[in-house]
Amino acid sequence: MLQKVPAGADRFVSEQYADQIASLLETWSSALRAFPQSMEPLEKLFGEGFSGSSFAVGEKRQLRSGAIEVCKTIFSPSSVTRHQFCEELRSQLSGFSKINTADFQITRIDANLPRITTRVRYELVGSGNEFHSQECCGDWEIEWEAFSGESRITNWKLIEETRSRTATPVFADVGSSAFSGCTSYMDQLLHGSDYWRTVLDGASGIDIYGHNGISVGDISNDGFDDLYVCQPAGLPNRLYRNRGEDIIRI
Repeated sequence: MLQKVPAGADRFVSEQYADQIASLLETWSSALRAFPQSMEPLEKLFGEGFSGSSFAVGEKRQLRSGAIEVCKTIFSPSSVTRHQFCEELRSQLSGFSKINTADFQITRIDANLPRITTRVRYELVGSGNEFHSQECCGDWEIEWEAFSGESRITNWKLIEETRSRTATPVFADVGSSAFSGCTSYMDQLLHGSDYWRTVLDGASGIDIYGHNGISVGDISNDGFDDLYVCQPAGLPNRLYRNRGEDIIRI
């Protein structure tokens, strides 16, 4: 069985290429987090005869306005050369002064060697001079050519992108200060499921696949919303009463 563990050691040979490509994208991700307009790690991956989609907008629709603006873009189907693609991509990234998250996930891979086709889900989150925070997420279809143990990009197709931005901070995490007087917050909630699964007996049936949810409502009819936290099996659910200026107590 252990001989089948390494990617590509069984009949699912595409896993080997998925791991290899994911490693290449992670190198670019690290570079972007260090310098938002970094293109060198990516340009090294372009093969001969590369072509890509233009970043020209084919259709743009505003999904939300206000404190948080959200718009969806479908790009033009026209193709550009390698140099044009790099310049347009660099222009798309130029709004970021800092990138905190550069996540690239391979959601589909078809390996018909020497051609490999991948669908990549991307997420870029950062700050800039024209916005406090911006998130760009969408899908790319990237074709690779595998040879001599390496993979080179031959085509890059833009699918669509959803961009969310805010000009000012819209969220502040007050959890630590609000729950500072609750021992169960410090002794239980802050540990998380990964900790409790190593402590609790397996017979308790602790579930680590997702969150169990929370509910907010004014149970005491005093004008302050109270909080009910559902927890995995083996841990008690918690009801927190909001006493206004007296912070949140159990």
